[in-house]
Amino acid sequence: MEEPGPKRRRLTSKQPPFRAVQPAVLPPPRVVVTESNSVTSLFQIRMSDFAPGARFFEPLALAIAPLQEILNRRIAVGDSFRLKVELGWEARKTMEVGGQVFKYWMVFTAFKLPPSAGVDVVGFMANVRQRANDKLDFAQSQGSGLEFIRIYEVLFTALPHTRDLRIADFPELAGGSTVVLPKSLISKHCVINIDNIDDLCFRYAIMASSIGATMEHSERSRSYCTNSPGVGRTPRGWTPSFIDVGIDFSMLVYPVALDLLSEFEEANDVVG
Repeated sequence: MEEPGPKRRRLTSKQPPFRAVQPAVLPPPRVVVTESNSVTSLFQIRMSDFAPGARFFEPLALAIAPLQEILNRRIAVGDSFRLKVELGWEARKTMEVGGQVFKYWMVFTAFKLPPSAGVDVVGFMANVRQRANDKLDFAQSQGSGLEFIRIYEVLFTALPHTRDLRIADFPELAGGSTVVLPKSLISKHCVINIDNIDDLCFRYAIMASSIGATMEHSERSRSYCTNSPGVGRTPRGWTPSFIDVGIDFSMLVYPVALDLLSEFEEANDVVG
């Protein structure tokens, strides 16, 4: 007598569908917003303390929700601005055995945001990711020998729009010392372009707004110093001693970061 073989399970359309295992949900980052007391469209968003499990580009995805909330609130009250993005990476040199991890910053020129509600933050962050990926590809093609491990901090800085000049269209004007101005601005005689080559551009700009109109050569950085070295090359190790214009700069560290502006504004009673 033959024994019946093992029963086979028949597959039918009523079988429950396959469900992929959902990855663990990572907690949101720490978010700190720094405001300017005098310019409502000038602020900074710092995101840090990403979950240890957030590797490589994953912190950009975790930044979407808090950024969306902040931008919707800002644009809802009528603020118009551009957004500069900086990515803080943990990196190391692949050629060094047991090389130490160090900090590396990627800085992107400001992105223009439409002055209307409903900013597509997902698309915006995809653009940021693509730009970052392009920089990584370029570094690799140049044989930099760097290994980028993860993003540990993301910094968004809002910059107000200007009517006569869109700085986002001129990457060379994104910040720093003296720059070559476009002819459209030079012909208007509306800008003092100080010829400093140090990190004190913020101080020169504030002083120029205070006393620049009274100077014959307000574009010369030496005009703002009491110890001008005179004509010719600046001596090695020379440090400027500035004219007293009644403004307190003592709390600043150069180049000036946005989070120092509140203390500067309070010390000098700057109001919007």
